[in-house]
Amino acid sequence: MDFATADYASCRHAFRQLADRYGAHQEAWPIDEAADLTIDAAVWGPENARHTMIISSGLHGAEGPFGSHIQQRWMQTALEQRPQTTRLILLHALNPFGFAHRRRFDQDNLDLNRAFFDAPQRPDTAELYGRLDPLLNPPGPPRRDGFLLRALAVVARHGLRKLGQAIVAGQYTHPRGLFYGGQQKSALQEVLETRLLPRLQSSAATDHFDLHTGLGKFCQLRLLMLPGVASEAVHAAVKLYGDQVMPPQTDVGYQARGTLGGWLQQRLGASDGRYRYYCVEVGTYSVLKVLSALRDENRAWFACGSGAPAHERAAEALIERFQPADARWQTQATEQVMAVLNACK
Repeated sequence: MDFATADYASCRHAFRQLADRYGAHQEAWPIDEAADLTIDAAVWGPENARHTMIISSGLHGAEGPFGSHIQQRWMQTALEQRPQTTRLILLHALNPFGFAHRRRFDQDNLDLNRAFFDAPQRPDTAELYGRLDPLLNPPGPPRRDGFLLRALAVVARHGLRKLGQAIVAGQYTHPRGLFYGGQQKSALQEVLETRLLPRLQSSAATDHFDLHTGLGKFCQLRLLMLPGVASEAVHAAVKLYGDQVMPPQTDVGYQARGTLGGWLQQRLGASDGRYRYYCVEVGTYSVLKVLSALRDENRAWFACGSGAPAHERAAEALIERFQPADARWQTQATEQVMAVLNACK
């Protein structure tokens, strides 16, 4: 099953073939035409459907292989069981650049799940992020520099909660740094504004499952719901999915800014229950191990460049942190996500 080794081009090819086999209306939304990088949409069902189900993958590029695997598996095993009154939209590789280059970030080094804003103003970056910049984003290629021990000392000094909010929630002042949300609209936001939002305006109810890995205990699935969603939607999700649901008030260590789900909720009416966003998150390794891999890949990207041996090694390690080669993880993660998707009617 080892989907973690699959690259962007082969995943896109397989996705398109399956979508064609099962009669989807297909569209390719260009992100970089010269590099042939596209977000691929496969759509089934009537445009005027009252219920829409969205399954999106690869918002963080390095998580793309798992998301693509789930979408392909869903087409092969569950598509025929969907209600004919439901419109289904599969969005493959929301960050095709990151997927192709095995990065979390896009072509502008944006963390796309920190980059969604309608106003030109951006939130303030935590002062602590600036102080930690030399630790998080040192110049030069990756090397053994005792990062984990140094990071543990910082955790002991400041506490994990404060650090999580300062580092992971999003920053807007260090363009080469981790979790950078940018100063202007991303290419992805512009595409979704013109290609996706008009499709969803008439839908009375939309359930959006955005596929992610890397946060949480090894092989544990959680459905994160964001602030602003209707309380009735939270209650319905808990009734359907039980303790897999993490309601908006749940403490996950930080509150991210500029998220895709938060932006879509504002645009589509989450407060009245019309749009329900679920961040489908399957845990892998510890926070510090994941952060260390992100740090090494980012250093290698800027110091050595794509294709350099140092970046190849760092990218392979990053993929392992988000999609473990462990057969048990791959099997159980797939089964859990498929069960969640199949329960949505």
